[in-house]
Amino acid sequence: MAVKWTESADKRGIDHSDALNAIASATYAIQGFGDSRVHTSGRIDLYIGPTQDGQTVLEVMTETTGRDVTVFHVMPVRQKILDAARSQLQKRNK
Repeated sequence: MAVKWTESADKRGIDHSDALNAIASATYAIQGFGDSRVHTSGRIDLYIGPTQDGQTVLEVMTETTGRDVTVFHVMPVRQKILDAARSQLQKRNK
């Protein structure tokens, strides 16, 4: 498996190790989360989790194609994304 990073993932200057920690320690991990604004051919996943120091909660979006994962979005979590994640999980759990 290869992890790749796009320019857009680096746009806010968040360290890759913090993004990977958010994925590994995610409070919310949703496979097949909505549609991306960038052209994708794989599954879009959302992870909401903490940075390594626990001071910031990040939203991280990835595209999984075969065995490769491309991180294309990393930023501090926004309320609208948190709400969308909760809503999608509630719908799936019904």
